[in-house]
Amino acid sequence: KEPVIEPPTSININEGRGMLQDATEMIKRIFYIRNAKGQLSKAHAFDHVEAVARNAYEYVIEKGGDEETAERAYIAGIFHDVERKKNEKLPHAPLGAKWLLTSREGRKIAERYGENALNQIAFAIALHSLAFDKVLALKPNANRTDAKAVI
Repeated sequence: KEPVIEPPTSININEGRGMLQDATEMIKRIFYIRNAKGQLSKAHAFDHVEAVARNAYEYVIEKGGDEETAERAYIAGIFHDVERKKNEKLPHAPLGAKWLLTSREGRKIAERYGENALNQIAFAIALHSLAFDKVLALKPNANRTDAKAVI
């Protein structure tokens, strides 16, 4: 039995809702549309990205990170498979990062956290499916590299 994804309500980050809730609603809307078109990878649907986002947030907090860093980790987790499609033929990670940097949703994140934070989130998305040793081979200073240099 296919899971039913309800269409989310409209999003406006300036009405007092938290950015994490907004990001979650954004991905629900995107996945709802892709599911309706038969493009959604069921293995990497909402339950998966929500679990990754929550785990990323909790990991940062457990390691002593601040709230804003944890929020960025959550956002990277919630959007990490935004470009993963059913029967994927192209690498989805760099496509997801490019989407975030050029999308309306990415602009909302930049308004809240700044361009540098958006680039860091996109960088994490761009490299999330690579082993860390491959990341370091590509960019030895990976933790400080601008995402646009990778995409």
